[in-house]
Amino acid sequence: MAKDRSSDTWGKVKYQAHMAGLRLANALRDLGIRLPPRAQLVYHPDYVLPVKTASARHAFDTHRGGRVVERMREVGVLGEGMLLTPEPISAQELELVHAPEYLADISRPERLAELLFVSFDALAGQDPMRSFLLQAGGTLLAAREALEGGGPVFNLGGGFHHAQRDRAEGLCPINDVAVAIRALQQQGKLRRALVVDLDYHQGNGTALIFGDDERVFTLSVHGQSWSQVEQKENTLDVELSAGVTDGPYLEAVARSLDDALGRFEPELAIYLAGVDVHRRDDLGDFAISEKGLLDRDLMVLERLDQAGVPVAVTLAGGYWPMAWSAAYNMIYSSLTGVRIHRSQRPSNIRGYFRRRRRELDPALLSAGAPELTEETLEDLLVHKGGSGLFLDFYSADGLQLALEHYGFLDLLRERGFSDLQFAIDTDDPQRQVLRIHGGPPSPDNLLTELVARYRTLISSPEAVEEGADESYRTVSIEWLLMQNPRASFTLDRRRLPGQAHPGLGVGRWMVELLRLMAERLDCTGLMNIPRHYHNAYLYSKQMLCFEPDDQGYLEAMKRDLNRMPLVETSEAVDDGRLRLVGGDGEPVYWEGKAQVMPVKPTLNRYFVRPGYIEAVARARERYRFEII
Repeated sequence: MAKDRSSDTWGKVKYQAHMAGLRLANALRDLGIRLPPRAQLVYHPDYVLPVKTASARHAFDTHRGGRVVERMREVGVLGEGMLLTPEPISAQELELVHAPEYLADISRPERLAELLFVSFDALAGQDPMRSFLLQAGGTLLAAREALEGGGPVFNLGGGFHHAQRDRAEGLCPINDVAVAIRALQQQGKLRRALVVDLDYHQGNGTALIFGDDERVFTLSVHGQSWSQVEQKENTLDVELSAGVTDGPYLEAVARSLDDALGRFEPELAIYLAGVDVHRRDDLGDFAISEKGLLDRDLMVLERLDQAGVPVAVTLAGGYWPMAWSAAYNMIYSSLTGVRIHRSQRPSNIRGYFRRRRRELDPALLSAGAPELTEETLEDLLVHKGGSGLFLDFYSADGLQLALEHYGFLDLLRERGFSDLQFAIDTDDPQRQVLRIHGGPPSPDNLLTELVARYRTLISSPEAVEEGADESYRTVSIEWLLMQNPRASFTLDRRRLPGQAHPGLGVGRWMVELLRLMAERLDCTGLMNIPRHYHNAYLYSKQMLCFEPDDQGYLEAMKRDLNRMPLVETSEAVDDGRLRLVGGDGEPVYWEGKAQVMPVKPTLNRYFVRPGYIEAVARARERYRFEII
């Protein structure tokens, strides 16, 4: 793989030229000219589990494969012959690994739901095992194609590595990796296989299945062990400590892979590219960045390629909102032959929204609102009522169109809410309300509630002397609720102060949409006054407190409280257990402080002033906190 593109102009020109060449090659393939693809994908639309995600006890994105394919097509890197369609794995192939009586047991929908802790839709004629059988068939197809063509071949599913011969574990009813290897061995196409498992959770099922088979080497680098796996000549189990970061993690993976390849000469590798090692994953406790994940994946593919080992890849685990994007980054880089540029990564939601914005006619955003006549305008001025437009610009139809256009409503539908009801209330100019319900409007169906208004922030005389503007007009988030009323809190998903239900996991999208709204409304920034410490903590990743003393105060809290999980810290602050070190011993509660995300350069300049930076530093050192 080529090295990462630099941010300089020449690097961008070379990158764009490379992509133009790739699109030309794909166009030639589409015309029937035979050009071998650099890599292939395996996918079937029925990979999506028929599960009510809104009530599931896990945060797994069953649409991840479809997201990868859709984005690949959108950017023009998926050409003719690159996408393969699998058949379901056969009963005979499954029985090469799993006991017949076990397979009969899990074929019953109610039993499978019990094993996987999910609730399946009662759809006539739909087999809940079909998704698993197709994904297992996809792993077999990917492995076969990799052997024949040299790979890499990516199955956009699979990696059910916890399943054992007669036992389901961790959302894994069948072990597709083991079945694929056994099927190819039986067909005489494969003798020696290497399993490289980099999911956060130990590949215990695969290791136990092949424990006595010296023709298969299992390597698992993980953070959580599920079984006691005996270390043999064909087994390498490496457990890393919580909080491991990119550097030590990549070193451990490289060392382990080199060790495995030094001890074993495979004809095929199956790589489980689990992304639950990411620092934002709900079910892991590693601290691996998006860059670290891409470094890992490209390193594994490159080392296997250098060793002459064809590779089939399965996606395995990933339980954070953008987990699919890590797989996309790896596959995009393999298909194109160039490491994906930061601007093209799906995690760059802002860049994606900007591209989508160019396709949206602004006139449509006010469409459908009642026309303002001379009489109605006079009535509005006399009674100071609303204009019928959200923030005097968006109609209800226009807001719904925008949320549809940018894909926000699809995110809600994918969480199991198909009957979306949309409404705005603009009667009070100081309290503009947007509500989205997942069914008939009622508190039990409320998904999203946004209260917004315009606010103006006033600079201090000292700031004006340093060149800051006297005032800044902002779109202010007065209240923002995003909740899943069908979900329940669990040990892995604890209640935060102020929550009635778990969140929807769409906060990043909503904040970027609101930023785009502020930009469209010609405001200098997006403002928020968080009601709880955890809200301020999360918003601080993108916002700064307008007052430098407030920013230093928040940074001091983050510094002194970072030894505890955020949920426990926020509970302690809410419960009155926070104290100022050297203070009067009185409880310190979180008080809302205005945080701002700049939209225009004028507000950026306010925050980079020496006076602001120095005042923040002084405040940060002045405050010390402890939890009693």
